[in-house]
Amino acid sequence: MAAVAVWGLDIGQCALKAVKARLNGQLVQVLAFDHIEYRTPLSTAGTDSSATVREALQTFLGRNDVTDCSFAVSIAAGRSALVRFIKLPPVDRKKVPDIVRYEATQQIPFPLEDVIWDHQVIDRVYAPGEELEVGIFAMRREAIYDFLSNLMVSGIDVEEIQLPAVALYNCVHYDQPIEEGAIMAVDIGAENTNLVVVDGNSVWTRSLPIGGNDFTRAIATKYGMDFEQAENLKRNMERSKKAAEIFEALRPSLRSLLDEIQRSAGYYRSLHKSAKFVKLIGFGAGFRMYGVQRFLEAGLAYPAVAFEKTNNIVVDGAVNLQFFKKSAPAFGAALGLVVQGLGLAGINTTLMPPAILKERILKKKQPLLIAAAALVAAAFVWPMVSAYSKPASYAVEDTPLTAAIQAQQDKQRKFDGWTNVAAVRNQIDRFIALKEMRAEQLQAWDALLGSIPKNAEYPVYIRDVAMVSGTREAINAKLVSPMAEGAKATEVFDVDTVKAPEFITNAKVETQQRTERKRMTVEDREALLDARLEARDLRNSRIGTGGARRLATTMKLPTEGLRAAVKADFDDIGYMAQIVIETTNPQGGTYFKSLCENMKAEPGVRYCEYVYSTSENLVWEDPVTHVRVASEPTADKAKGFVKMSLNVAVIQWVYKPGAPSAVESEKAAAAAKAAAPAKAAAGAKAAPAVVAPKPAEVEADAP
Repeated sequence: MAAVAVWGLDIGQCALKAVKARLNGQLVQVLAFDHIEYRTPLSTAGTDSSATVREALQTFLGRNDVTDCSFAVSIAAGRSALVRFIKLPPVDRKKVPDIVRYEATQQIPFPLEDVIWDHQVIDRVYAPGEELEVGIFAMRREAIYDFLSNLMVSGIDVEEIQLPAVALYNCVHYDQPIEEGAIMAVDIGAENTNLVVVDGNSVWTRSLPIGGNDFTRAIATKYGMDFEQAENLKRNMERSKKAAEIFEALRPSLRSLLDEIQRSAGYYRSLHKSAKFVKLIGFGAGFRMYGVQRFLEAGLAYPAVAFEKTNNIVVDGAVNLQFFKKSAPAFGAALGLVVQGLGLAGINTTLMPPAILKERILKKKQPLLIAAAALVAAAFVWPMVSAYSKPASYAVEDTPLTAAIQAQQDKQRKFDGWTNVAAVRNQIDRFIALKEMRAEQLQAWDALLGSIPKNAEYPVYIRDVAMVSGTREAINAKLVSPMAEGAKATEVFDVDTVKAPEFITNAKVETQQRTERKRMTVEDREALLDARLEARDLRNSRIGTGGARRLATTMKLPTEGLRAAVKADFDDIGYMAQIVIETTNPQGGTYFKSLCENMKAEPGVRYCEYVYSTSENLVWEDPVTHVRVASEPTADKAKGFVKMSLNVAVIQWVYKPGAPSAVESEKAAAAAKAAAPAKAAAGAKAAPAVVAPKPAEVEADAP
């Protein structure tokens, strides 16, 4: 069924911002919006970014209607993303892709096979002989696949992936009227600020290395408080009696931001001599802070306004209009995503992996391919009923008739080569087999997510998950026995680690290393990569082929009794998932055991056991909203929060589509075993007696 609405999901460093919209005539009508803050920002040391994003996505899905909707998403790209604008000579448009590919190798500081990239010629009126403006947009491949894995686990099928800066451009380009001059859009995010210049149909972007977290750190330094307290003070600065005093702490960071804006404007004017800025439109929660808008406007020669008044974007009557206008600056990128999802964007590039795009094209063309194969099969009859007959093998004169017959035979041979039905059918069979396997895999994901209980009192969250497919023997080789009690608590789990004696990575060490890697230069990263590759080769030579991708740094599994005694029984290909789940249910291991028993009763689930559980640090949770914080809330927010232990477990789960549940199989086996003695006795009673012949009868029968 075609999507009737589009959700735009802007997955940032501190929050997930979502907007649902549809077309209403020539306008974009907002149907709903949502803002979900993370427990901790993704850039905070020790934060598991994947688990944080997945938790936010589950919250989003739990309180929003996504039926018959498509999804366009953007992610906090950071240094993994790249935007470049180049100029090409006025060549034939057919030659542009080849030229841009060559330019991409010069502009992108990574091998093209390590990135996913796209380009677009800026659509505007070019004077005769004027150079073409082309935008190149790229992002590291590993970052995109990590991002897609979070969405897949949450059950979200994405249509478009876009960079936040491009999404912001699409919002301004569609909604704001084309003025006699350039508009500068500034989106103050947590870690950086996206600056986009919209000059008619021309576009230019830059990422400024200053964001809301710099303001928070400035407050924390002045008043000697921790980051969380400073963030709370920053957000409530407007209501404070000391707002002017607090603002003075922000002034150096704001001065740096203003300098970067002025420097960017000057550089753009050096590229476009006739450019004239007419206004700055502010986006992001940082722009709405006390004094920020007034400070920036005082340093510019043109007005600075917040994004509140929309022109081509209207709000449905069911949406709180006043609240949306107040919150609109935070939803610039999300609005740009729905604009692109509805086919109204100025830039329509996408960073979806090409393999997924090809798969979707094949999905749409599969009915046509099957119909084509049927037509091809029917076409084989044509040579037998054609209006001419092949000439005899004797010599004939070279006449116009023989020449025409020869030409027709040449066409027939070409036609036979084009209509190789067997080859076409084999290709279609491969397509269908691929789609069936893909459908089974999606069915396995749905079954896994559907088997996790929706407990209102003690919600269960998926912190991490990995799934593989394989034969019964291959999957049974990965099943492990429960771990010894008293093992240290860890947080990261990897599906391949059971090939070595270790299989859980210490999350704190992993996240600290990931944070340090973000701060490294390109040369440092390359040196680190070389060292990691050498270590991997050495490790694989010690533990055999296919060693673990990530090895534990502190915890060892006992080598004896590692393999599980109970095996999963199924035919053909099955699917195995290893899940890290967390809950505040105080029953701990007893609860996880009953959870696995309930999951084993689901159709198709052939095996489910928890192999490890632990109780982690205390958290404070609101029993109604289930909002959690890692540290004790301040006095004004402590009401309603309850101190709880966070219980974590690692579960192994095996699924075979169409098979009965493990519980059903166990009951059937038990029933068969109980009925076996009675059946054997009944068989013995019904068997006819064998009477030996007398000797005389034997002799009489002898020849």
